[in-house]
Amino acid sequence: MTSRIKHNHIVLLAGCLALAAPAACSDGGSTSETPSGPTCPGATLCGNRCADTNIDPANCGGCGTACQADQVCSGGQCASACSAGTTNCGGSCVDTAADAHNCGSCGKACGAGEVCSAGACVMECGGGTTECGDKCVATDSDPKNCGSCGKACAEGEVCSAGSCAVACGGGATKCGSKCVDTNNDPKNCGACDKACAEGEVCSAGACGLVCGGGTTKCGDKCVNTDSDPNNCGSCGKVCAMGEICSAGACNLVCGGGATKCGNACVDTQSNPVHCGGCDKACPQGQDCVSGVCMLQCAGGTTQCGNTCVDIQTNPSHCGGCNKPCPQNQMCSAGKCTLQCAGGLTACGGSCVDIQNNPSHCGGCNKACLDWQFCSSGTCKDFGLTYKPSGPQSNIAVSTVAKGGWQQCFKNLYKDSTSLSTLLNTTCKKANLMLACRAASSATLTALAWSPRADVVFDTGSTNTPHNANGIGWY
Repeated sequence: MTSRIKHNHIVLLAGCLALAAPAACSDGGSTSETPSGPTCPGATLCGNRCADTNIDPANCGGCGTACQADQVCSGGQCASACSAGTTNCGGSCVDTAADAHNCGSCGKACGAGEVCSAGACVMECGGGTTECGDKCVATDSDPKNCGSCGKACAEGEVCSAGSCAVACGGGATKCGSKCVDTNNDPKNCGACDKACAEGEVCSAGACGLVCGGGTTKCGDKCVNTDSDPNNCGSCGKVCAMGEICSAGACNLVCGGGATKCGNACVDTQSNPVHCGGCDKACPQGQDCVSGVCMLQCAGGTTQCGNTCVDIQTNPSHCGGCNKPCPQNQMCSAGKCTLQCAGGLTACGGSCVDIQNNPSHCGGCNKACLDWQFCSSGTCKDFGLTYKPSGPQSNIAVSTVAKGGWQQCFKNLYKDSTSLSTLLNTTCKKANLMLACRAASSATLTALAWSPRADVVFDTGSTNTPHNANGIGWY
């Protein structure tokens, strides 16, 4: 019969599957910024730290001047007790109405970004006061910030109407280094350091429980609620930054080229809600540039129509404007790809399990051979399962292949081949099968197999066969 030699074969495939420099202060408490470096606003550089020599018991009145253990520092002088209007907080006489470290009471510190105004921590200063560092101060009377933050009056001067002067103006009285109105100041009622008792107010220079002259008692003060920005219309109603109190109502006064829109001052040149005028809002995705709404795409996005889109991930504009992905596909790196779920992988136009699919084993288009199966992403042999006894006829080639046999040689009946070369170079496995079939047929006409040693058994010059597996071999 025509020889077709096959043998079992194992194929192993590798499974692939920005420091802030601390503010330094120059000696002498200068509050201006010079080319040599930053300064201590409203404070004095003592050694390597900024100190308020008006209240610091370790540097009272000047660097290194320390008060005794039973004394406090008040107004730059060591004393046995704090002056009216200040509170002893650890040896320092502080104004708890404005001190951000002791706001309202000793040790009650305001949070980052907050200031102390009227004894309460707030985000903005109200009542006509100005934020200087972490304090809300009245720059019209504060000798440390006279007219503007950090502008300190010289020794012996007072701050009156925002200017340093030797004497107070406008009917005010010099009390220490401040100009105060002794007609209504409860800390200096009628005279300096004459403080009203708790629950009393100062009206016309006299402490009392009832306010006169059309004023209203708010806390311990008599105020005009028609014009007081801290008590506008009623006690405790504080006007917002930029507002004034007129006829008991807070009114916005816009500056710096801003426009009043509703209850806010806005820049109609850049505000997308009021672009070019109040209530002229730009469409979503547009910015206001010079009072005109314009689409401004940022962050690598592209303008498609009137929208900024990411053409790398947008399924409606994948790789370019108006390039939509088909249904069930996603846009990745500007290309439409199949969106597979449940651990499946997109291979061509299908979602497959590359762990078990023999056509895509361990990756797309990594096909296993006919006698192999896919397991955990690796092609593995089925093993030698087709082992018939005796000669067989009319057997499908696929049956033999799935049974673990691999074709190692074939040729036509009319051709000849050296058997020793064939056995030693091409077909070297432990089992051999001989089979024949018509050219291009999917069915083997006849076949037989045995272990290699039996198939190549040397019978000498005789015709006596060597019997193995129900077959005579010679």
